[in-house]
Order: sequence, then structure tokens, then C-alpha cells
Amino acid sequence: MEYLYGVGNFTRLDDSALIQWSSAGTSHSVGITAVYAGAQQNLYTATPGTGSPISPVLVPVTGNNATPSRFLSNASFTPVADPFLFLDQANGNMAYSDPALNTGHIDRMVAFSVSGYLATAGVPTSFTAFSQPTYVLAFEDGSDADYQDLVVEVNGVANVPDAGFTVALLGMGMLGLGGVRRVLKLA
Repeated sequence: MEYLYGVGNFTRLDDSALIQWSSAGTSHSVGITAVYAGAQQNLYTATPGTGSPISPVLVPVTGNNATPSRFLSNASFTPVADPFLFLDQANGNMAYSDPALNTGHIDRMVAFSVSGYLATAGVPTSFTAFSQPTYVLAFEDGSDADYQDLVVEVNGVANVPDAGFTVALLGMGMLGLGGVRRVLKLA
């Protein structure tokens, strides 16, 4: 990450809040970013709940290039639904942004918010800021937990808070208000 984005220019995001994504309803640029794509890696968007993918939105240049690059491959796409899931599918292995759809309910995607990039990779004085919110998504499709099987830089999207989590928080808040009301009545 430091090689492409510079020290202090990215923030790891909370995995539990990175399940569903949304767009403005137009096509958005997607770029292969921080790590080479392993053999047969393809990025898809998928429908929440079912996980049904559409045709790949990005088929990266492969060859297992060991040097990270922001220029391996890029594309623009319209998501399959709104909100949508991200999916890395390779060699029969699927890595969804929603852990509930992954075998064993394992989290197979980590994300970072990035503020800009190094115009010349590895040269800290060449920093260029992004003009819109940009994320780096890193997928793990196997069992080695290196989260470098497919890494993409995504802009033109926003994270959608988990509705179940929001409803649970609202319920706990209502219970707390009930307790406060009870205490006030006793006083």
C-alpha cells in the first residue's frame, strides 16, 4: 500500500461495515491497483442475498507480475443492482464482500480508504490527491490469508451501512430509553 499510495494516505476500514456498496446509478471506473491479479482473477458485482454474479466487470491483465501497479488494467461498469456486492471469482473459488455468502462465512475482503496515490510508485514526493472518494479492495480467494489474490482501486461507489446492524442499534437505543423512562418514574 505504501508503495502505491504513500505512508499515511490510506485508512483500513471496518470489515463488518463493508458488505454492500452503492452507486449513483451511472457507470464508474474500476482499476486494478495495489497487487498483481493472480491467475484467472475476475471482479464481478453480485446481487445481495443471492450472490448471483453478472459477467465480469474487470478481467485483469494476468501474469503474476510481482510489482504492484495502478496500470495493470481498468474498466468502467454499471453494477448488477443497487446496492450490490463485490465478488472475486477465480478457479471456482468465490470471495464475496458479504461473508455470509462465503464458504464458512469467512471474511474474504478487506478495504482501505485512500486519499491519493504516488504518481511515481515508491517516490513519496510524487503524491497526487484523488478528486473523489476512492477505495482499495483486497480479496482472499483461498486459505493463505494474504489478501492479495485480487486488489482493485474503486471510485464512484459508497459503502452502504448494514441494515441489520442499524436495526439492532436502534433496538438497543429504544431499550435504553425505556430504562431511562423507568428510572425517571421512580424518582
